[in-house]
Amino acid sequence: MQTRTRLFPQGERYDRGGLDKGPLPLCHEEAFQEVIRREAIRRTRSGTFPLLLLFDVAAWGSTEMTRKIASVLSSSTREIDVKGWYADGAIMGILFTELGRMQNAVDAAREAILARLRRNLSDILTNEDMRRMKVTSHLLPGMPANQIAQRGRST
Repeated sequence: MQTRTRLFPQGERYDRGGLDKGPLPLCHEEAFQEVIRREAIRRTRSGTFPLLLLFDVAAWGSTEMTRKIASVLSSSTREIDVKGWYADGAIMGILFTELGRMQNAVDAAREAILARLRRNLSDILTNEDMRRMKVTSHLLPGMPANQIAQRGRST
């Protein structure tokens, strides 16, 4: 296994597609996919329900708006929530690992989290942009670990 800094590259510069203007608060795709796989496995032992939110930002490509969206998503979540590229340059993801053991509690948390993220994103996105950005949520029990990488490509 790589070092911990490989999985959580805090402060690394993201140099793909012209976004090399400083640290982007997101894990690289490979590292994020690995964290998701590990959480899916850990979920079966711990009985928790990790929540994965995916934000389709492909409409903006490698622009300053993508950087702003990443910054808002990062600042709107806890330090323990893992933020990364689910599909490099196209889909950002946030993995909420500690939400609870009861699915109804996780469902309530999901609604509250989505409302907060939408409210914070509305500060930088127009109503049209908000409609263009597809946001999906997944509880990891419904997403087997061997299908996670495949779904990232097709979403």
